[in-house]
Amino acid sequence: GGEPEKGGGGGGGGGTSTESKLKGTAGMVERKTYQVAQRFQQLAERCLFTLRVEVQMHCFFHLAAMAKADYALKDESLQPEAFVVELNKDLTGIEDAICKYLDEEKVRYVFSGLDQLMCSIMIRTLPLIAHRRITRDGVLQITRNLYALQQNLTNIVKSSGSCFDRARSYFELINMSLEDQEQFRHENPKKFSQTEYEAITKAYRANNAADM
Repeated sequence: GGEPEKGGGGGGGGGTSTESKLKGTAGMVERKTYQVAQRFQQLAERCLFTLRVEVQMHCFFHLAAMAKADYALKDESLQPEAFVVELNKDLTGIEDAICKYLDEEKVRYVFSGLDQLMCSIMIRTLPLIAHRRITRDGVLQITRNLYALQQNLTNIVKSSGSCFDRARSYFELINMSLEDQEQFRHENPKKFSQTEYEAITKAYRANNAADM
């Protein structure tokens, strides 16, 4: 009579063991699934960041043409320069491509900070061209470029920063007299760097030297 009881107890122990194994397997699968999900999330974030850098590289590539442009214009141009048109076309094309797969928040992330980058590139280009003549119509051309970039970026991200206004005010300083430039600098010492202010003065003197 004792053996059947022993056998029944052994069967119960086997059931508990199987159940424990199943729970252990389920836990392992859950952990593996979580790890895979984490890797895919990291990959997605890396891809999104790579897209953002790619868009920034387009800005550097196209706006580099400003350093070779001629701004000793004698007539006012009603259109932005070709490199600005091409950059705007590139950015619009990228937006059209990615908005099919990314939500609005992620699209905004890809294009975020471009306004500051564009303005920074253009402002920092002036020291490279300040030795050449930049006429009033040349300044108007640069500000028209800024307007075109701002309008296009606004259409993409539905907003744009005040840095475009800052950049326009910077280039418009070229048309001021040295006295007015000095007064502006005294009233706004932190608005632009010393190098940027010096480039304005250099551009003004290049214009006046050409007029003499």
